[in-house]
Amino acid sequence: MKCISFCFFVMSYLATAIKRPIPISRKNVSLHGTFESVMFMASIPELFLEPKKTTVQHLKSVLRLIRHKNIAPTLAISVAGGWIANPNPAFLIKPEFLASCAVTIAIMSSSMILNDIADYSIDLVNNPGRPLVTGEITQRRAWIYVAALFAVSELLSVKFFSKTLRQMVHAALFAVSIYTPVLKRITFVKNLTCASIVGLSIWFAGIAATNGVIQPRNAELLGIAARLLFMGSLNNEIFLDMRDVDGDRLHNIPTIPVSYGMSFAWDVAAANLVFNTVTSVIKLGILTKSTTAGLTIYVICFPLWLHLDNIKKYDYSIIEILRAAKQSTIPMMLSLIYFSLLEKFI
Repeated sequence: MKCISFCFFVMSYLATAIKRPIPISRKNVSLHGTFESVMFMASIPELFLEPKKTTVQHLKSVLRLIRHKNIAPTLAISVAGGWIANPNPAFLIKPEFLASCAVTIAIMSSSMILNDIADYSIDLVNNPGRPLVTGEITQRRAWIYVAALFAVSELLSVKFFSKTLRQMVHAALFAVSIYTPVLKRITFVKNLTCASIVGLSIWFAGIAATNGVIQPRNAELLGIAARLLFMGSLNNEIFLDMRDVDGDRLHNIPTIPVSYGMSFAWDVAAANLVFNTVTSVIKLGILTKSTTAGLTIYVICFPLWLHLDNIKKYDYSIIEILRAAKQSTIPMMLSLIYFSLLEKFI
């Protein structure tokens, strides 16, 4: 009952926290002239109701709404976390681990939908092709999807997870619930929140795969992987803020590029990449007692340096910013594979 109450509390809070335009209805429409009134009233369903679509079309719209391209990398993080913590293929069929994968995807998907609901007016400028903006999916249906995803996350938590994992789920659900209406309005906090959820997701999977009992050296390697993910995700968030600078400035969202300029945002991303690479190389070298093992991370992350340099070289071009954000997935995946292979040698 506490889980269900938590879901309803979050839903009611969001419904009041996010301002939405007053819906046009038959009751608040006042027109003069019988013929004109009749014709206008007849057109209202076509104007304000969701257009009829086939099941396949609607499914495609839903997949775009939850940004389905993030599902594969999310699963890769979970599998890597489980393997690093418990290098035994048997964990792949553990109910706790499978539930952790489902919950991670559900939370990620719900966060994408909530962001689109709250950022409707901003997306008119920044992302006019989003399903809510184009009318492919109504806000009412989007709220239903969010409620369903929250409920699934809570039910799976109660059924399969330990107290520690349930607390992590509750913290993540609370964070994504207040992200857009609250945290997104605070400079840099929004970036840290998103990066923290990504970084913790690999720990979440590792704990689920081992029932919370992780060997010290495995835990240390998992910590290095989590920090690498956190820092990489932080840079990605900064890149996305640089991409959306015009729309964010128009709607008074105090992101780093809006508040301090594109050059400063680039400096923050560069400093973060330097710190992330250097600390990962050192930590990994100490853990494995191998300089080569540590320097391999530098080689994997080298394309990130090239993309970052191109952003400044081409005067903060949106094309280069988007390329840097999209191409960051490849080094991340290679890092996860490398850590998974490296586990056998520590």
